[in-house]
Amino acid sequence: AYDPQRRDRARRSATTSARAGNAAYFKGEAVSVPRNYRQAMASPQAAEWRQSTQDHLQTHREQDSWRETIVPSSKRVIPMQWVFQPKTDEQDQVTKWKARAVALGNLQRPGIDFDQT
Repeated sequence: AYDPQRRDRARRSATTSARAGNAAYFKGEAVSVPRNYRQAMASPQAAEWRQSTQDHLQTHREQDSWRETIVPSSKRVIPMQWVFQPKTDEQDQVTKWKARAVALGNLQRPGIDFDQT
């Protein structure tokens, strides 16, 4: 049976799996862009991705834009995920491993998790 939501979901995943557009290469090997932290840590470039995540968190600490805190059980925490992207030069060789933590704002509920946009 035709399910337009399922078809759209399949199209979206095909697009996001090819985020970089062109293939990126590191030490002669093609690099796949991990879709989550687990994939990044299971990839052959796990050491590079791990260092990138640590650098990202250190930058937040230095800029005092990120604080670990204890959240009361009555409060809801907005989940986050890691986004990974290798940066390449003109020859598609990886020059930088970019990782950033992003909040999943799409899971917020209007009037409950926020009042203004």
